[in-house]
Amino acid sequence: MCEPFVETQQTYDLITAEYAKQNAAAWPHLVGHISVLGASLPPGSVVADVGCGPGRDVTLLRAQGFRVIGIDLSWGQLRTSGLPGVAQADMRQLPLRTGSADAIWCQAALLHIPRLAVPAVLAEFARAVRPGGELYVSVAEGDGEGFEVASRYGSDRKRWFTLHHEPELTALLTTAGFAVHQTQRNRGHGDWLSVHARRLGESNAATPRAGNIYGRVNRSCPSRTRWDGKSRATTVADGQEPSKLVMRVRFPSPAPTEEFQVTARVLSWT
Repeated sequence: MCEPFVETQQTYDLITAEYAKQNAAAWPHLVGHISVLGASLPPGSVVADVGCGPGRDVTLLRAQGFRVIGIDLSWGQLRTSGLPGVAQADMRQLPLRTGSADAIWCQAALLHIPRLAVPAVLAEFARAVRPGGELYVSVAEGDGEGFEVASRYGSDRKRWFTLHHEPELTALLTTAGFAVHQTQRNRGHGDWLSVHARRLGESNAATPRAGNIYGRVNRSCPSRTRWDGKSRATTVADGQEPSKLVMRVRFPSPAPTEEFQVTARVLSWT
């Protein structure tokens, strides 16, 4: 990972308690966007909350009736609320099968991706979402990119921010295979641009890539992972055709346990 990713991840690990406290409440416009998604997808749809942080939106989306997996690069953020069904992963290499998600929810997370890396992230979103599925993205609106000190959370550590304008973001989404069908602007701590888009076209098989995943195992781990109750590393090289590793993610009752097949390097099971 290059410096913007490392520095931002480490900052979130350090500010996680204060961040969770200040962002615990859901803003009215956020609830509205969840309702828009709920009008587009039936209950039981699989939604990946990418950049989920402490899990506020995971809880809101589950209350809407969705089956939700929370994904974030900061392990500190994921541990804050103790929610089940979360995984540490890089949004450039999502631990999801091609076309396995009905939607991706990405609230205030894409803005931490350097501009040159944004097309690759959107392409990864398009890989994970089935044709006809949904994408919600909210970013800070404006010009420029760079580090900002997290002084709002009582820290002198830095986070990377990339600001976007609607025409540019719409063009990037179109190139990735999405069609924008709704946009909205809001003011909070700055100007915010929120976009709902629909996945177009046919799913394409992705080349297996190396990656990282952390997960909670609620039942016995499949024997092919050789899991013995301790940390176990299993390496998958770029382009290699590995055996499928299965991460069992338990969703809150009454939803059943969902199995996500993962092509990844497993660093630890907890």
